[in-house]
Amino acid sequence: AYVEMIRQVRNHLKPMVDPKKTDLTVYLNGLDESYFPEAWDRMAYYGGLFKTEYPEAEFRVDGAYNDSAMRVIEHAISSWAVHTIEFDAAKFNKYAKQGIKQWLYGPMIYESKINSWVGSSTFTDLPLVNDRAISWSAWKYKAYSWISWGIGAGWKAGWYDPETWKSANDGGNADGYDEKKLNGNGMLIYSPGIIPNVKTACPSIRLKTMRDGVQEYEYMRLLQAIDKSDSRVNTIIDKIIRRPFGNDAVGNIDVWSYDPEKWDNARKELGMLINEANKN
Repeated sequence: AYVEMIRQVRNHLKPMVDPKKTDLTVYLNGLDESYFPEAWDRMAYYGGLFKTEYPEAEFRVDGAYNDSAMRVIEHAISSWAVHTIEFDAAKFNKYAKQGIKQWLYGPMIYESKINSWVGSSTFTDLPLVNDRAISWSAWKYKAYSWISWGIGAGWKAGWYDPETWKSANDGGNADGYDEKKLNGNGMLIYSPGIIPNVKTACPSIRLKTMRDGVQEYEYMRLLQAIDKSDSRVNTIIDKIIRRPFGNDAVGNIDVWSYDPEKWDNARKELGMLINEANKN
């Protein structure tokens, strides 16, 4: 029955979606961040099943999977949301060479390891450049893309109760989990009615800052295409972004510049280089 359902979904979408223009991704929520061997076996099984029955679709898993897990699933998955707390550049490059599309996923800054227990990219107390930095970091590490959990989650509670951080009262069981370390997720979209006289979903300045980073990523891509090299782009990136993510970044918030003027100047520099090249 499950195989027949996959076939029906594939047949339904085939005339509507061109996989050359639109990514098709299969993600099984029941296997979200599953860190035990039985779950890895299921990932391998379903990954193989979808490769056979829906070859146009990517089969994605999310989480901080160690070498033991990857030995089981690496040949079954085609896409992986790599949690930033376990990020390792060498491992990242290894799986990129195997053709696995990797997404950056998780908090941008680790004041302490305890705030790895959430997939959101941002927190209320963090500077706005952190939302801009996710796209820049994706370029630096040659990630396929990035994912931010909770763009619309808690869009009411986060406004009225900023302490949306997880605690022991909602199921936490790690050491220190019952100590609220930070205020809650920074809101990217506010629910209709939260902003006075705004009756529709309302984007926050954080979402607009995240958009700026996406636009700047496209500047990087355009300049690389013009140069047929990423050398000039990387020179600009390296002035702003250092080495975020992974164990070496825990407790270290100095992973990129916090001077927004430097970010703006880098954006202008990318734009001017593109403009000059187009004149020639």
